Amino acid sequence: MLEDGLSHPTTILVDQGDADQFLERELQPWHLEKAALAVGQKLTLRRHAVYDHSYWFVQSFACEHLRHHAAILGAL
Repeated sequence: MLEDGLSHPTTILVDQGDADQFLERELQPWHLEKAALAVGQKLTLRRHAVYDHSYWFVQSFACEHLRHHAAILGAL
């Protein structure tokens, strides 16, 4: 969607651990930031200093993501 020059009226929410072993090689969230900025897509990219790619990282923010998506679905 973003690569096609399209944006969505809702905000994309991403949490990223700065200690993630996949950060530099695979994830590269700065590309998402750049693409979102280019098309005016609202993006909240939260970086977390001591988190990696583990279950503990995911479970730390899962409830916030569920609330985020529920709010979007309720607004449709």
